[in-house]
Amino acid sequence: MNRRAMTLLETLLALALLASLAAACVMLVQAGARHAAPIAAAREWDLSARALLAQIHDDLAVGDATAGPSNGKVHLDADTLSIESRRALSKAARASGIATLAHYRFDAPTATLLHAVRGGPPAAPVLGDLADFAASVSPDGRTLAVRLRRRSGDPLERSFPLR
Repeated sequence: MNRRAMTLLETLLALALLASLAAACVMLVQAGARHAAPIAAAREWDLSARALLAQIHDDLAVGDATAGPSNGKVHLDADTLSIESRRALSKAARASGIATLAHYRFDAPTATLLHAVRGGPPAAPVLGDLADFAASVSPDGRTLAVRLRRRSGDPLERSFPLR
C-alpha cells in the first residue's frame, strides 16, 4: 500500500489543532486590546489636557495678564476661569487694543470643561472625563496655577506667570 496522502481522520485532527491555535491567538490579541484601551485613553486625555494648558498659556500671553479684583485680566469664580485676551480676535481687532474674555468653565454634571469667548459661539467642550478643575492666583498676584484631574487619574498642574 502506497501512502502519499493524509487520511480523513488525520486531516480532521490537523484542522482541529489549527482551529484551537487560531482561537488562542484571537483571545491573546483581544486581551491585549482590552489592556491597551485604558492606556490609550489616558494618553489621549493627557495630550488633550496639555493642549488645553497651552491654550490657557496663549490666552495669558496675548492678554497682558495681571490678577486683581478690579482691573485685573484674570478673573476667578467658583468653577470658571476668565482671561481677558486678544488671542481669539482677528489681527485688526488685536492691533486696536480691543480685548475679549475667554471663559473656561467646569461643568460638573457632565464632567466637562467648556470654553467660550465673549461675543463668540456658545460654549464648547474642550476636555471631558474631568473630575476637578481648579485655578488659583498666588497671594502676591504673580502666578496663576491651573489644576486638572481626570476622574481615574492623577492631577495635572501648571503654573503661569502673570505680569
